[in-house]
Amino acid sequence: MKLINEIVQTEIIDKLDNVLTIKSVDPAGGGTQKVYFCCIKWLKLYKTITSGDYTYLVDGVNGNSVKLIIPTGAPALTIFDEPTLNRPLLLNGTMLNASQEWTKSTLSEPEKLPFIWLASPTLERLDPLDSGIEKTSDLKLFFVHWSDWTQLNANRQADAVKPLMELVSAFRDAIDQNTTAFESYDGVDLRDYPKFGTMTDKGVDKTIFPSTLSAVEFDISLKLFRKYCEKC
Repeated sequence: MKLINEIVQTEIIDKLDNVLTIKSVDPAGGGTQKVYFCCIKWLKLYKTITSGDYTYLVDGVNGNSVKLIIPTGAPALTIFDEPTLNRPLLLNGTMLNASQEWTKSTLSEPEKLPFIWLASPTLERLDPLDSGIEKTSDLKLFFVHWSDWTQLNANRQADAVKPLMELVSAFRDAIDQNTTAFESYDGVDLRDYPKFGTMTDKGVDKTIFPSTLSAVEFDISLKLFRKYCEKC
């Protein structure tokens, strides 16, 4: 039987549709190029996109229009290219354990963001052996990115929470489309945290991870098909 964090990684995160579709492009000039995408998905959470062997730095976003810095030796993008976004890191554990692992990581802070935290413990109920469902897993996940706590709440919502919601939407789509792993579910509970930290009766006043972060909580009960426990 696979652990739930393995299932979240291989059956959901690894299957996120991270391909960007280009609608039109402007001619490159001065080492930059403006590219118009059909949908930028969670691009605002990252500062780069990848096409072929090259990484293009995002220099500005205006709606679905993105200004890219073309790396040395790289070609300008065309409407036939299919650049990709990075997929988020996955942390699994209790609040203390996840925070410690995130802190001890040798990656720089921008390289560790955004991330998805699967909070432990996960309640899992095993179905009867004659059922096609192996187990039901009650997942509590947090989609997390950096935010500026010195700014207004509206800034944190626009710069972090809203693009995190795009990642949440893609995550849910990956579940919906993976009909070989998951049965249909009743629904999803979401909670937004423009400031992600320790909650008091006055609101959030202390960070959980050693940085100022925003988050979206995603709670779902997933039913996994019995293919994870096949016996010869």
